Amino acid sequence: MVFTPLLASTTVGTLEARSVAVHVTTIQKALKQPQNQYVQAEATAVFPDRQVIEARSVDGVKFYVNYDKLAICTGSQGSTFGIPGVEQHAHFLRDVRHAEDIRGKLIENIALAGVPGRTADEYNRLLHVVIVGGGPTGVEVAGELSNLVNRDLKHIYPDRAKAMRVTVVEAKELLGSFDGSLREYAARKLVAQGVTLRKGVVKQVE
Repeated sequence: MVFTPLLASTTVGTLEARSVAVHVTTIQKALKQPQNQYVQAEATAVFPDRQVIEARSVDGVKFYVNYDKLAICTGSQGSTFGIPGVEQHAHFLRDVRHAEDIRGKLIENIALAGVPGRTADEYNRLLHVVIVGGGPTGVEVAGELSNLVNRDLKHIYPDRAKAMRVTVVEAKELLGSFDGSLREYAARKLVAQGVTLRKGVVKQVE
């Protein structure tokens, strides 16, 4: 189980993954009882007439689970909204694995930007982070990234820190579900830290 609000800090190394996640049995104490069991797998079919679930483990083993009551919970996967290129080129941020992937990509891109002979366009592309969505997670990630650039990166790679850009793209209002004064405060804070805010809709990711 992941404490989602802290994932943003994990993307830049402020927090380690072990600090934001706990095993599901820690939260659901009943799972530690002998009569209960936790299995991580993909449900591939449900047979309501027989009250049976067909499932497959991560290494491909197929098995069946009988049930008395079945709860189907959605929302564990991010949506691409049908935008071309999202699956291939963008990163989601919903679990620890995503945060670690983003962290690794940041480190890789910052390092690649320092390779001699890099063209200006490629240099700028490597050092430009675009965050799609101005909700709580997007704002938190933007804040963490700006802190990384302004507090840490500038002491290690001053030139790359100066060139690094963070852009937040939001179709409507930044932190749209929050009070107006909080939205304005967040926007001012991000802009002051060097984050670019853009209002618009992403149609394709390349």
